Amino acid sequence: MKIFPPLSTLRTFESAARHLSFKVAADELCVTPSSVSHQIKKLETWLGAKLFIRLNRNISLTPDGRTYQSIIAKALADISEGTALVRKKPVNQAARKRLVIGANSGFIDCWLNARLEDFKKIAPDIELKFIYGDDLVACRNQEADVAIIYSTVAPTIGGTIRLARYGEFVICSPETRINGKPLEKLADIAKMQLLHEQDCLSWKSWLEEFNLSDVDFLRGPIYQNTHSIISRVIAGDGIAMADLLVAGDALLNGDVVKPFRQTRLSDWTTYLVPMSPDSTTQEINQFSDWLIQSMQRYEAEMQVLEKDTTYPKNWAKVH
Repeated sequence: MKIFPPLSTLRTFESAARHLSFKVAADELCVTPSSVSHQIKKLETWLGAKLFIRLNRNISLTPDGRTYQSIIAKALADISEGTALVRKKPVNQAARKRLVIGANSGFIDCWLNARLEDFKKIAPDIELKFIYGDDLVACRNQEADVAIIYSTVAPTIGGTIRLARYGEFVICSPETRINGKPLEKLADIAKMQLLHEQDCLSWKSWLEEFNLSDVDFLRGPIYQNTHSIISRVIAGDGIAMADLLVAGDALLNGDVVKPFRQTRLSDWTTYLVPMSPDSTTQEINQFSDWLIQSMQRYEAEMQVLEKDTTYPKNWAKVH
């Protein structure tokens, strides 16, 4: 006899485990955070095992949780793939031109949204739907047509296109001060609150690159998406690690500044991945061509943000 837990709890668990956030999972599933918490408790009770460690507003997976996540994520991906293979589409669906795009929330919120009007001008008949997904599994689970992901290893899916790999640098508010003075020396970092996205590894790698390993990279709050980080930086709550893809517009607009010239090449590369390369549609091709051209134009615009300088160059004197 096969044993199945309440199936509704599995999708909730997979989403919460992937995002390490009940709130983000709730947004993804269109339910409330309390509903997510209830479903997780129901699953933990059914399993007789604790899946998450809850620390204030943050959560992390227990060893049992990590084991279960690897199994459930694969199982749901298999179900999604199998469903896509046999599902019969409505007759009138062929006439609809909807394109489902899965991408990291930072890419959507901090870069793509500001440029969508340009795409609508060249493809007004294509209806876009966006889903948040940090990896191919998450995008596949939500039936994305194409995925835009960050990865340290190139995906092996046919048709994958490398979009960009940028450098990481420190950003802060133009109004940031230490004892009434703007940030000028790397040593000032030790006096500031660090803001983190999902984990502390970006700060750790950057600090080690520039021989600042004595700075406590673990201090400071951890947020689950880039947009929250940028917002907190603009509000003056601390300093953060960013790259040109998510912070370029904010830099050019003067919302944030790059106080130090030091830049470290990111470990992560951005890729465009067709989720079903054997059935690439005209809509996918149109979007892919537009995205590649837009990013090429963007890189040209970003030439003003020279790699080894502060930005603006004299920001400390101006502000």
